[in-house]
Amino acid sequence: MGICGTSGNWPNETGAREEIAAHESQTSRPLGIGHRVVYTDMMGISSLGTVSELRPDGRITIRFDSSRWGSADVTSVSVLANSLHVLPLTAHRPTSYLTRVGLETLDERRTLQWVDIGRRSLSRLEAMPLENSRWCKAYRRVWSPSKERYLFHPCSEPLRKGLPVLPEGALTMPPEGGPEDDLQKVPQEFSQFGSFLTSWTGEFARLVFEHCHRRYSESIPCGLLLHMARQSRELFLAEKTVHRICTPQDGKLVIFGDTHGHLKDLVHVWLREGLPDDRTHYLFNGDICDRGDAADRGGMEAVQIWACVLSHKLAFPEAVHMNRGNHEDHHYSLHYGAKGFYGELDHRYAADEAKALKLAFKDLCDSLPLMTVVDEAIVVVHGGLPRFRQGSPNAASLQEIEKIQRPLQVQTHTENRQDQIVTDLLWSDPQEEKGIGPSSRGKSLVNYGPDVAAEFLVAHKLSLLVRSHEVASGCEWWHPFKSAAGSDTVVPLSSQQQGCTVTIFSASDYCGHYDTNLGGTIVLKGSAQSFHIVSHKASDAAATLKSPETTEKVNGSVGEILSVIVQNKGQLLAEFRAADVHPQPSAGSGCLLSTEEFAACCSRVVPELPWQEICSDYAPQLLLHGGSICYLRLLSKYRLAFRSKETEASMRIAMANHLFGSLLRAEGCIRQLQERMEDLTSEEFLMFLADSGCCIPPKQVQMLYRSLALTSSKSMFENFVGALSVTFRQNKASEASRTLDALCRDLLRADPEKPLSSLLLEFFEKGDVDRSGFVKAEEVTSLLRVQPSLQVAPDKELQSLIEYMDVSGTGNISYAALVKGLYIVCRPAVRAGQLSPETLLDDWLEATCSILVFQYGMGTLSGLFQQALAPGETRCSPKVFKHILQALPEIPYGPALSHQQMESLVVSLPLDEDGLFDYQEYLASFEIVDVERTY
Repeated sequence: MGICGTSGNWPNETGAREEIAAHESQTSRPLGIGHRVVYTDMMGISSLGTVSELRPDGRITIRFDSSRWGSADVTSVSVLANSLHVLPLTAHRPTSYLTRVGLETLDERRTLQWVDIGRRSLSRLEAMPLENSRWCKAYRRVWSPSKERYLFHPCSEPLRKGLPVLPEGALTMPPEGGPEDDLQKVPQEFSQFGSFLTSWTGEFARLVFEHCHRRYSESIPCGLLLHMARQSRELFLAEKTVHRICTPQDGKLVIFGDTHGHLKDLVHVWLREGLPDDRTHYLFNGDICDRGDAADRGGMEAVQIWACVLSHKLAFPEAVHMNRGNHEDHHYSLHYGAKGFYGELDHRYAADEAKALKLAFKDLCDSLPLMTVVDEAIVVVHGGLPRFRQGSPNAASLQEIEKIQRPLQVQTHTENRQDQIVTDLLWSDPQEEKGIGPSSRGKSLVNYGPDVAAEFLVAHKLSLLVRSHEVASGCEWWHPFKSAAGSDTVVPLSSQQQGCTVTIFSASDYCGHYDTNLGGTIVLKGSAQSFHIVSHKASDAAATLKSPETTEKVNGSVGEILSVIVQNKGQLLAEFRAADVHPQPSAGSGCLLSTEEFAACCSRVVPELPWQEICSDYAPQLLLHGGSICYLRLLSKYRLAFRSKETEASMRIAMANHLFGSLLRAEGCIRQLQERMEDLTSEEFLMFLADSGCCIPPKQVQMLYRSLALTSSKSMFENFVGALSVTFRQNKASEASRTLDALCRDLLRADPEKPLSSLLLEFFEKGDVDRSGFVKAEEVTSLLRVQPSLQVAPDKELQSLIEYMDVSGTGNISYAALVKGLYIVCRPAVRAGQLSPETLLDDWLEATCSILVFQYGMGTLSGLFQQALAPGETRCSPKVFKHILQALPEIPYGPALSHQQMESLVVSLPLDEDGLFDYQEYLASFEIVDVERTY
């Protein structure tokens, strides 16, 4: 969603597009009190509210037009003008977590933009205001090869059939494609990429990386590169000029310095640290472009680096970040000619293709952020600090830099203040002398000393400045603390920090002078305090690039290897079973694969890892014995669980009530299936349950690996028919359980949607006329007699049930506490090795944790918590946690949490005396455990 302000007094702009430039100055006017604010989404454009207050700190207050956006207590919202923000939970529906919203002035094309970061979908809405303050819709003109003519598509909607004729008065954007300009078409030999152009996924990004690694001399098709450049540009533009990110708590962040077309260094680091995903994030600190490596090690490969980075940015928007460098510049690329990025494009592509790519990358580079703040502790910028030092009357702060509008229209080396700030960020270098000094790079450029760096860090409560821009052997420390005035107030991140500033440079053997410098990256694991610098030699990186397979051993611990296995259990089991010609799950000697078969199966699921080497290095953990691996035992041995046994037990009870309740409701359907089916596989039975309304969604069936692997026959139904009974945990078991079962089945049949606990609560509330929380025994008797199964039941049975529910023995039943103790129990499996509700519950519990940790990722959850809570606050209420779970993004290519799983996560939270929980401790409580280990 994007929101934009306008005064409603625009001149008539319904004519030709040439008139747009005449009003460009009007779009930069600050918003005033009374100006309208509109919002845009997939449904179109409508009014949000009006500006009611302008604050000195640059924030504005928007008063909502209607209660649609606010509530009885919330009628307005405060946002920072000309920046991007997420509206608070109290001011927006919970689903607003899925959307990045912001207040922007219109650019030269009167463009309103929205980016739905939750669903990873992207759209660009381009519109113009009319004289009467209404808005007209703009259309994209796209060439249709099948129709052999242009079709018109609304800019706010994905491509579908399109309109043959443009609506009257509508605007059109520049044409895309054409009969002689079909640049975005993907060639037939790259058809495997074309299927991803409307849905960017991790599989697409992996294919791009494999192509660039193994066939780096072959260019990425122009059409594919155009798609990636144009769509990733919108993602970068949606981020702030000073981009703030966090290191994944359960993963790592890797910071790259200059690569300058050295593909070998990117491939080497990615294979060492892992490809970008929800747990492995990367920050590129500029200078992807220009120059290059030695010819025998790839040469100029900036195109391939861009393809790898952009494909993963589209697949994992929150895992790939980039700052602009001084070489991400249109004029600089022109200056370098054949030795620069534009020269590389001219060499690889036809003239018309190269021209289109140059324009696309110019737009992309002009939209990149200028700085990134990591964990509110490290500031990362390509060159360095502005000449307007802290403590001076004209000091340049992070807040001022954050207000610099993008796409950049800055001319470097000018005397304009904003232009000078941008120039310094991209071009300045550190110096040993204090203060601001001249640069050897040019008379209009500057260097900055240790006191300037210390002042900037202290002023913004930061600990370290990370920059690139200069050749270093991996890294080079600048500005030791003793040389920086006031540096005693700079708090080092760890004992490894040797100064206020560090230069990181990732292109090993820069420009082909063999092993003259190491390549370096900074790796943060879990937080900024854990930073360490990792260096590599050019010869090692070159060997990695030339090898068609990964040449390094996996650096990760056994826990990281087991994490990969636990994360992909469902897919691995399917591969194992397909490769196992004689699976015997119930036999001790069954479910065996040779190491070669095991490695081949794992490689098809997780091709990034060297599984043959893993089988050799981690034989005990993989249960390798006699040259074979028992894959079913391996999958069952390691599982994802809560560190707190109380939390896991509470969640198991909550999920059991949901799952067993849905099985009680489906018992009639299961009986009918039993009568007409002789043999049924576990997978067919599980899909039947999912399709019959069981609370396990169909997409999660493949994650139930134990249930899928168990034997299947008609006797399997014995474990699901009549195996469940209802009880209350605080009461002792009695003969009344049979009557309670009959009551619960009646309630479940009457309402096919609500859970049993809600139905029981409503049942008692009918007899609680004064809403006291208690219901008398005689009232319960009347309610029981209405139920179909109990209408002719003996009075003795009903009296026995009432005595069972009356814990206090006073004749007044505290039904709220009673329902809270509801528990559905299940008898053990009739025969060992059979599918049972208990096994299904174990699988579903682990699937819930796996979706939360691996599908969404702790980084996504942590970011949502930070958006919902006040800065620095870590304690959260269950209500806010529920909103956050509801706001988790949809996963089109994988399973998502169901409503029942979300409810179970919320009710099982470990709350303190204030009814709150610490979300950081909660997210850190997930761990992979060995269930066979004895403690």
